[in-house]
Amino acid sequence: MLDRLDRFTTINGVDVIIVHRLLKNSLKGEYLLVTKSAFDLCRFPRPERFMPHTETYADVGAIEAFVYQAE
Repeated sequence: MLDRLDRFTTINGVDVIIVHRLLKNSLKGEYLLVTKSAFDLCRFPRPERFMPHTETYADVGAIEAFVYQAE
Protein backbone atom coordinates (compact mmCIF):
# COMPACT_ATOMS: atom_id res chain seq x y z
CA MET A 1 0.00 0.00 0.00
CA LEU A 2 1.27 3.45 -0.88
CA ASP A 3 0.63 6.53 1.22
CA ARG A 4 1.26 10.04 -0.01
CA LEU A 5 2.01 12.98 2.23
CA ASP A 6 2.80 16.18 0.39
CA ARG A 7 5.60 15.23 -2.02
CA PHE A 8 6.61 12.04 -0.16
CA THR A 9 5.42 8.53 -0.90
CA THR A 10 5.77 5.72 1.63
CA ILE A 11 4.94 2.04 1.44
CA ASN A 12 3.42 0.01 4.25
CA GLY A 13 1.54 -3.19 4.97
CA VAL A 14 2.28 -6.80 5.86
CA ASP A 15 4.74 -7.32 2.99
CA VAL A 16 6.86 -4.39 4.18
CA ILE A 17 6.80 -5.77 7.74
CA ILE A 18 7.91 -9.20 6.50
CA VAL A 19 10.82 -7.75 4.50
CA HIS A 20 11.94 -5.74 7.51
CA ARG A 21 11.77 -8.81 9.77
CA LEU A 22 13.69 -10.94 7.27
CA LEU A 23 16.48 -8.36 7.28
CA LYS A 24 16.85 -9.11 11.01
CA ASN A 25 16.76 -12.91 10.61
CA SER A 26 18.42 -15.64 12.68
CA LEU A 27 21.19 -16.41 10.17
CA LYS A 28 24.86 -15.66 10.73
CA GLY A 29 27.70 -15.01 8.32
CA GLU A 30 27.43 -14.20 4.64
CA TYR A 31 24.42 -15.60 2.80
CA LEU A 32 21.69 -14.96 0.30
CA LEU A 33 18.18 -15.36 1.74
CA VAL A 34 15.38 -15.75 -0.82
CA THR A 35 11.72 -16.29 0.03
CA LYS A 36 10.17 -19.45 -1.41
CA SER A 37 7.93 -17.33 -3.64
CA ALA A 38 10.92 -15.49 -5.11
CA PHE A 39 12.97 -18.69 -5.39
CA ASP A 40 10.18 -20.33 -7.41
CA LEU A 41 10.21 -17.39 -9.86
CA CYS A 42 13.99 -17.02 -10.25
CA ARG A 43 16.52 -19.12 -12.10
CA PHE A 44 19.75 -19.70 -10.23
CA PRO A 45 22.80 -21.36 -11.85
CA ARG A 46 23.12 -23.87 -8.98
CA PRO A 47 19.75 -24.10 -7.20
CA GLU A 48 20.85 -27.28 -5.43
CA ARG A 49 23.20 -25.13 -3.30
CA PHE A 50 20.21 -23.43 -1.65
CA MET A 51 18.98 -25.00 1.58
CA PRO A 52 15.38 -24.73 2.83
CA HIS A 53 14.99 -22.34 5.75
CA THR A 54 12.06 -21.03 7.78
CA GLU A 55 11.83 -17.85 9.83
CA THR A 56 8.87 -17.69 12.24
CA TYR A 57 7.36 -14.54 13.70
CA ALA A 58 4.49 -14.36 16.20
CA ASP A 59 2.51 -11.79 14.24
CA VAL A 60 3.05 -12.96 10.65
CA GLY A 61 3.71 -16.69 11.08
CA ALA A 62 6.24 -18.88 9.28
CA ILE A 63 8.05 -17.52 6.23
CA GLU A 64 9.45 -20.24 3.98
CA ALA A 65 12.74 -19.37 2.31
CA PHE A 66 15.92 -20.74 0.83
CA VAL A 67 19.48 -19.86 1.89
CA TYR A 68 22.70 -19.89 -0.06
CA GLN A 69 25.64 -19.77 2.35
CA ALA A 70 28.83 -18.10 1.13
CA GLU A 71 31.85 -20.36 1.27
